[in-house]
Amino acid sequence: AVLEQQTEAERHFKRALESRPHHVEILDKLGVALARIKGRDAESEDCFKRATEIAPYYYRPWYNWAVVSAQKSDWDQSLSHLNRSLSFRSDHVSSRRLRARVQYMRKDLDSALADLRILKSRFPLELEWLRQNSPALAREPAFREIFSR
Repeated sequence: AVLEQQTEAERHFKRALESRPHHVEILDKLGVALARIKGRDAESEDCFKRATEIAPYYYRPWYNWAVVSAQKSDWDQSLSHLNRSLSFRSDHVSSRRLRARVQYMRKDLDSALADLRILKSRFPLELEWLRQNSPALAREPAFREIFSR
């Protein structure tokens, strides 16, 4: 059922791109739909690349490209895209949260801690999400000040 929904979304976005081939949001949404279909990461990344070439200042395709890179454990690529996303929209919570996780995976605990401090001060509810979805990160001794209750 999920595959059918994503395939239908792909058809819908491709049809929309026929009349508006440079529409950044459609490219981004197509990239997300393709990323949810197993084995379509390269096509997904092509969509994000096109979107960022058309509108390099738009944070969302940078973020979504970072998600795909992180899912492939390409931490350096993911971090690069997250830095771009946050350079255009520093208050994008999902980019900030993912960047903290990526930095943790890269063993850059100081940088991860800096992002976690920002999350704690500006978006404290995000810490509960991280506690539930990244338990290893939440248990990291270097982050005790962030996750202590």
